[in-house]
Amino acid sequence: MRDISSTSFAAFGAVLIAISYGVARFAFGLFVPQIRDDLGLTTYTIGVIGALPLVSFLLSNGFAPILANRLGARYAAMISTSFGVAGLALISQAASAITLGIGVFSCGICTGLM
Repeated sequence: MRDISSTSFAAFGAVLIAISYGVARFAFGLFVPQIRDDLGLTTYTIGVIGALPLVSFLLSNGFAPILANRLGARYAAMISTSFGVAGLALISQAASAITLGIGVFSCGICTGLM
């Protein structure tokens, strides 16, 4: 990997934070009516799935400092981004409540590690 300036790294980090908090964490809520109708989910199921990002955020938040200390900020950000991309992909292709829940949980991990 080539070295980048601290300003470039900070700008890259700001973009990753904006994406993880803006898209990965809160995008699910914007599409709940359409997702509920497409998958035929109850309000209880949507409520449980809606709570998963907070649960995974809190769990992964405890591991974030350890991960950053062991691997460095760059690799921690890459792992976080991978969880976000995987979660958004699962949400977009979800055919059941389980797949949707795993995707939403993964997006919460993304935010917690960021």
